[in-house]
Amino acid sequence: NAEYMGVIDSSDVVLQVLDARDPMGTRSAHIEKYLKTDHPHKHVVLVLNKCDLVSTWATARWIKVLSAEYPTLAFHASTGKSFGKGALIQLLRQFGRLHSDKPQISVGLIG
Repeated sequence: NAEYMGVIDSSDVVLQVLDARDPMGTRSAHIEKYLKTDHPHKHVVLVLNKCDLVSTWATARWIKVLSAEYPTLAFHASTGKSFGKGALIQLLRQFGRLHSDKPQISVGLIG
């Protein structure tokens, strides 16, 4: 999809958002292949979203499995009780330090 390619091309870090209820079904092998072959220098982070809708052990297991390929974070957005926001910001700051030649990094969100 041309829209995804534009996001990837203009980003230093690509966050691929996966649904915790079906991580493999919401994962894009096509995009990951494109990143590995055409943009191997880009950082990829998998964000396991909606982790509040599955059991803690299932989330932990998926984090372990997915982390073998890319950094993976559990995430739950909520106005009252969010989870994972601090870890995501910390990881993005680390990537920013790796790109110290730039005043800021560009983060693309897909999925």
